[in-house]
Amino acid sequence: MSINSILISSSAMAAYTQGLSTISENISNLNTTAYKGKRLSFYEQPGQLHKSPYDEGSSFSGVSTGEPTRLLLQGDVQQTGASFDFAIEGEGYFVIGDTAAPLFTRAGSFVVDEGKRLVQQGSRLPLLVYDPLGNLGPIIFKSEDNVFPGKATAVLHFANVLNSAASTYDLPDAISVFNDAGNAISVKMSLARDEEDSSKWKVTLKTDEKDSKELGSGTIRFLDSGEVDPENSTIQFEFTRGDEASQSITLDFSKAKCFSTLSSTLSLDGQDGLAAGQLNAIKVAKNGEITANYTNNNLKILGRVALASIDNPDLLISREFGVFAAENPLLNIEIGKADERGRGQLTQGALEASNVELTQQFSSMIIMQRGYQAASQVISTTNEMLGLLFDIRGKR
Repeated sequence: MSINSILISSSAMAAYTQGLSTISENISNLNTTAYKGKRLSFYEQPGQLHKSPYDEGSSFSGVSTGEPTRLLLQGDVQQTGASFDFAIEGEGYFVIGDTAAPLFTRAGSFVVDEGKRLVQQGSRLPLLVYDPLGNLGPIIFKSEDNVFPGKATAVLHFANVLNSAASTYDLPDAISVFNDAGNAISVKMSLARDEEDSSKWKVTLKTDEKDSKELGSGTIRFLDSGEVDPENSTIQFEFTRGDEASQSITLDFSKAKCFSTLSSTLSLDGQDGLAAGQLNAIKVAKNGEITANYTNNNLKILGRVALASIDNPDLLISREFGVFAAENPLLNIEIGKADERGRGQLTQGALEASNVELTQQFSSMIIMQRGYQAASQVISTTNEMLGLLFDIRGKR
């Protein structure tokens, strides 16, 4: 009678215990952001580990396990609505920490810390991005990023048709004229045809208030074709408001026309002035470009998220908070901009979910349980057989 079956079954029970431990780790991280499930492989264990005195020369092989390997399949992208949650759709990794010794993660939940840096929630390591000049480093939200400065109005452009049959015309809508700080005053514009020369029109700009104040005036002229005379298509004057310095402004009518029509449609066609804008939102595009969006419909490019492409990512060393270190010399890592060279695209307001399939884990758990149960039954049966053998020898 050999006791090899006990040793073989013991190795099986140890392997199934390790398998159950791996399953437990996977299930525990079912809701962990960007967690990659692990798989345990079983291997035949060859070798002559024991010789039985009752069966000279017998040996057993048994079973052993290797190190659990990560399953690198993409997890589902789940919407969160948070501005600084980013999911990678592709094979790249966020680059965090120090530029000299960066760490990597796919867990894209970030927050702004007390230093105005964008850091990973949990590890508090800064996200590395390329600034507008192409330098890699942490992104820091500066106080000047909260405001998009205003710009003084220098030119007002007008277009469309002035009715030649009319003697006067008032633009129906008030016009905003901005100063250097982006503060606006509301003005109204009126036109009156010259009584002696019908080709000329006097243009007057006044403040839009009860006791309106004239800011300036001038004359434009139209040709017989209805086109504006290029030499008399602009009016330039200076005006002041309150204690502010004088401001020069040009009224440009180069796109205006004058001919008989049912009604005048002359209107403002644009200007170069700009109101000061307050920060409205931080947007991150698919290609990782980070922009500050302002209430005056302008934007400022703040940087572009860096991603790393990693060959053999299963060689990464796992740390806390879904962070990985690259300590194996066999790793080949290339850091670059998102959405380039297959590094993947970003989705703002979303996170990558764990790729653990719960039903698969339950199936594997049943297999481990049954395997463990069967191996323990073999040990129990072998023990009973050895007991019978000992009883026989004891009766001699």
